[in-house]
Amino acid sequence: MASYLTKNRKGTYVFQMRVPKHIVHTYPDLKPTIWHSLRTKDRSEAEKRARRLWVMFDQLSERFNDPKVFGKAMELLKGYDDACKKGNYMEYIEDLDDTLEDGEYALFERVLSYRSEAKEQFQTESVTQQQIAQIIDAKLSGAKNSDPDFSKDNHHLSEMVEKYMVKQVDDGLAPGSRKPFLSKLTLFNSVLDALNAGKPVRLSDLDEDILRKYSEVIAKFPKDYKNQPVFKGKSISDVVHYISGKSREDLENEGVAILQGTKEILRLSRALLTFIEKKKYPLRPGLNSIIEDSTGNKKKSGKNKKVKLNAAYTQDELKAMFESDRFRHAKFKNAVDYWAPLIAIHTGATLAEICQLYISDIKNEGGIDVISINDDGDFKRLKNDDGRPRQVPIHPNLIKLDFLNFVESRREKGFERLFPEAERNAEDKYDSTGKRFATFRKSCGVTGAPREKTFHSFRTTVSVELLRNRGADEGLVNDIIGHASEYRESETKKTYGSGLTMPQVTLPWVKKINFGIDFKYPKKWRD
Repeated sequence: MASYLTKNRKGTYVFQMRVPKHIVHTYPDLKPTIWHSLRTKDRSEAEKRARRLWVMFDQLSERFNDPKVFGKAMELLKGYDDACKKGNYMEYIEDLDDTLEDGEYALFERVLSYRSEAKEQFQTESVTQQQIAQIIDAKLSGAKNSDPDFSKDNHHLSEMVEKYMVKQVDDGLAPGSRKPFLSKLTLFNSVLDALNAGKPVRLSDLDEDILRKYSEVIAKFPKDYKNQPVFKGKSISDVVHYISGKSREDLENEGVAILQGTKEILRLSRALLTFIEKKKYPLRPGLNSIIEDSTGNKKKSGKNKKVKLNAAYTQDELKAMFESDRFRHAKFKNAVDYWAPLIAIHTGATLAEICQLYISDIKNEGGIDVISINDDGDFKRLKNDDGRPRQVPIHPNLIKLDFLNFVESRREKGFERLFPEAERNAEDKYDSTGKRFATFRKSCGVTGAPREKTFHSFRTTVSVELLRNRGADEGLVNDIIGHASEYRESETKKTYGSGLTMPQVTLPWVKKINFGIDFKYPKKWRD
């Protein structure tokens, strides 16, 4: 059977096609394989339909230069096709009109137009099945040769877990978080061993099939299975075999307690695979996107998505914190507790973005001192929906407070990270740093009632200051705080073109951030 054809359990043929690697890597939410029912059990007819789908998809992918835009286009197209099957496509379009930004709706119209053109081409041109088959065979031949060379460095997965743990500890994983962190990775490794017929998994054993099965198993894996009667004396292989033939509901009806917190286990599993790939060990590309939440707790989207917005700080609240004795006389035990709020209120950066900064991220670009917020290296993370790489000019207030001298002093001490004292927990959060800020905030009488205010409220505060109080364009604010849409051009780029660098464009606006706080501190921070 052609490798782009498969059958479902009812014997109906299904078209499958791998999304190009560069798109999967750039748009991890898009599944690496596209599946589409061909609605026939006749092999000859299925091959005809599949070949046409293949070439149509290939033409669509070539019309979009940006992988992220292509990923969004495929997501919208799939929603439309699903709605058409159910007979409610007009309702779907009306729903899109209500919920999408103008740029996203235009994208939806564009992808429908492109597909229509591709269909018309097949109807008007004499494209033979033999010609289509030749195109596909050429692509399949290239795909087969893209498998990594496992003849060297085909390590056991357990070795990769050890290496990853060492890296995490070096990067500041808190001592109290190391045991739970390792236990989640060990569970990943053990379940894969069980799915591999009980044999220790090597890198060459990792493929889409085993990772898809892992996602299904972990979603219904029993909590503390050794102490549950039904699994007493059983090995983890026995447990995996037992639950593989049952649904989560079946197991719960049997009285089996199901493991909670599987999303974090899945996240760490993906992070381990990303680490392996970045370290250039042999690994089939895009595997981390196969691991997904199979519990049924899907992310809400569109108009049904509930977004918790953090309230902005008032001027009185900001003055209560930044004009407190602790800031005026630098009475903090850790440098990050002093500098992180100061950086946040002048940039809108999140706590995680600040805590993970490297010394090398503080640089001078074209005569402008900037903070480079990025996800370069294994240690850094940027949330897809809440941050993106950017260079933010350093506010004059920070320079007057000797921020650049602080950076230089840490450079001279041989530090790699700007704030190595900021530790991440097993959930990849700077929880202890955040809690210390919350304690300080409350000590200043800033409770935020009736809405709780957090470190993230600095982000909202900067956004409100620039948008409402300074009259900045939304796109420009997005370029400063990193909250831009991935699917439309920012106002900054449209307004200023390519003649200026982004720091040159945003510097005048960063300088306008002013909350009337007296930053003439009698004592500045010194390490």
